[in-house]
Amino acid sequence: MYRDPCPLLVLSGGEDCNRDPRSAVLKVVSELAELIPAILCSFVSTAYVLRVEQAGPLDSDDAVFPPLTHRDRFFAGALPHLDFLPKPSGGLMLGSCLVLGCCLSSYTHRRGGRDPYQPLVFMAWAAWAACIGLGFGCSADMVMLGLLPWALCAAVLSSYLGHAAVARWLAARRRKCETEAVLLLLGTDIIATTTRTAAT
Repeated sequence: MYRDPCPLLVLSGGEDCNRDPRSAVLKVVSELAELIPAILCSFVSTAYVLRVEQAGPLDSDDAVFPPLTHRDRFFAGALPHLDFLPKPSGGLMLGSCLVLGCCLSSYTHRRGGRDPYQPLVFMAWAAWAACIGLGFGCSADMVMLGLLPWALCAAVLSSYLGHAAVARWLAARRRKCETEAVLLLLGTDIIATTTRTAAT
């Protein structure tokens, strides 16, 4: 069930304790590679929904997203807009939602065989985000685009860390059982040799 422990927390049997810490960090980063773009996409969708919520329902789209002037249209390809993350457009928000979905599905598909409780973790975090958002009186848009992406990122992280903690506990328990078995055999061997020497 828990076959692949976290390299920073558990050394599997027979590994050298003086292993390179950089390779362990790289392994953890590769296991959580989908989390970095997922956090960026969560930021974009939250910034978008906050901007739309602040504008109010009666404001037109031009008040929220002002149209480009002729000069802006001319230089749109030449000048980089540095405020595209805090003030994302609707297209960027849609793209970030698609990338977020791809990141989450990639993570769940890749780690699904190693972590059987992963769907429960994701459902618990999603339900928590919905309950918190609706409990504070947030709109459905705020819950879906503002809170749920962050809850799913937290689900990725907690799923990985929970899996690593269980793997560490199982490895420590296995080592303890092996140590007790060795001590029991050693004690039996000592008792047998002392009785043999006492008999002779």
